Amino acid sequence: TLKVILKSKYRGVGGAVRNLVNRGTIDPREMLENVHEKRYSDFPKEMKEALADIDRRFSVKPDVSYLSFALDRAYAAQITAMAKKAKNQVVSEYYRTQFDFSNITSVIRLKRAGASRDAYERSMLPGGHIDEYALAKTYDMAEDEALAGLCRGTYARELTAAYENYKSTGSFDMFKKAEDEALIRMASSGRNDMFSAAPVLAYLILKSKEAEAVRMVMVGKLNGMEPAYIAGLLAGSGAA
Repeated sequence: TLKVILKSKYRGVGGAVRNLVNRGTIDPREMLENVHEKRYSDFPKEMKEALADIDRRFSVKPDVSYLSFALDRAYAAQITAMAKKAKNQVVSEYYRTQFDFSNITSVIRLKRAGASRDAYERSMLPGGHIDEYALAKTYDMAEDEALAGLCRGTYARELTAAYENYKSTGSFDMFKKAEDEALIRMASSGRNDMFSAAPVLAYLILKSKEAEAVRMVMVGKLNGMEPAYIAGLLAGSGAA
């Protein structure tokens, strides 16, 4: 919601905010008014700092591409802080896994695009198992070397097949599947623990994957993909 509001503001596209949906902790209309008036007291600490940073940068030179970087990093920092306070290992591991896969995908996309070191480093989200220093070092590595190193770590089981598929096809599709498998493996490990949030989290993950699977099948059929290829993407996602 905050991304849509800020991008609409700086691109001068006011109509986009009419389609905002109230799914967060701050009402979209209230958020819209606060952003335009630069009143940030209702935002979490990490978001307030990001908004102040955006205001400083944009007072010199507006750069809409910076918005996503700044807000994504603030979101990751906020979630990491909340997870620590909650002291719930399952929830913490869920988000750390998401941040890791976001960073791994960013490494591939940015290397392919020949991004600058600044864009590369500010794209990496804090809070994952793979620390930011290790991710930053991959900038100076060849793509194969960087990916091979990342695939030997925590997610070797899921990433190996995705990496091999990427090398042969250039497609990112299997990395999303690898992320789904890692999240399901993580949540399922404690799904029978009735004294934790793991069973609820596992259920929510699997239900969301079912919805994604339906969407994937429809998109695949509309784009003329082979049924066997679609089935391969779904296998192991918990929705096949």
